[in-house]
Amino acid sequence: MDARSAVTINKSLDEVRGRWQEFEAQAPITSIDFRPAPAGRGTEIHAVADADRSGGVVGAVAEKISGDDPDQLVSDDLRRFKQLVETGEIARSDGAPEGVRAKNVTDQAAGQPAEENA
Repeated sequence: MDARSAVTINKSLDEVRGRWQEFEAQAPITSIDFRPAPAGRGTEIHAVADADRSGGVVGAVAEKISGDDPDQLVSDDLRRFKQLVETGEIARSDGAPEGVRAKNVTDQAAGQPAEENA
């Protein structure tokens, strides 16, 4: 069974297709479809990746816990691509410096009390 995801990017079809050629080597996606979004709202991308789902229910749970769920991986790739196309960079945070995939998330710094203005 394949892993699938979709995203809408607020850019023209030609621009999204051109940027995808730069990005595709970084994503394990086997099939990609670009469509104009409804009401002129950019471009829809529908992506499919091969997924080995031979582990049954136990394997699916293990993949979710470990951050290796095929559907989530495809969704993560499309979300990063959307950020790259719309903002020019992929957002990172102190809590997830290696990206937002569940298996890469590190502990966040402890909260600090806000300083009061005198």
